[in-house]
Amino acid sequence: MIPVARVPEPPDFNARARRPGQDWLSRNPHAERPRDLWSPFRGQLMDGFKNRCGYTAMWDLNGTVDHFRS
Repeated sequence: MIPVARVPEPPDFNARARRPGQDWLSRNPHAERPRDLWSPFRGQLMDGFKNRCGYTAMWDLNGTVDHFRS
């Protein structure tokens, strides 16, 4: 396992992704896939994980996000 230090949340994440995402989920509880609100933050996610997958620790240069809930 490769330890990953917690990365500070981007200052505008709550306003641009979390709140709109929660609103969308409450209006669309049975949707298969949520609206993509996290893509603008991929660069920060990639930096935080040092360009590695959070599951496999393999290089991931695309900043892939494969889930919206833990």
